[in-house]
Amino acid sequence: ADGGGGGGGSASVSVPVLRRATAADRRAIERLVVWNHLSLSADEPEELEAQERELPADFGVLRDAASFAASAHFVAEAGGEVVASAGVARAEGGEGR
Repeated sequence: ADGGGGGGGSASVSVPVLRRATAADRRAIERLVVWNHLSLSADEPEELEAQERELPADFGVLRDAASFAASAHFVAEAGGEVVASAGVARAEGGEGR
């Protein structure tokens, strides 16, 4: 008997796959990033309120489809779900290389 402590081999763990993000990933990335951002302030009500107000400015590139398309984003996907992301937005007026 396994005893519920794991190691029994019956549970399957999906290994994350790193890939370039597509436009279809934008909303999943936004949800993940916003959740993570706000969870850091969850224990501080005043800080959480300030973070919520600043979301549009902090993550505008994720909220705007054209800005997202002009930047480079990558996701780690496991079990068909985006579990991590990283992105670099082109600087305003920048050439991008």
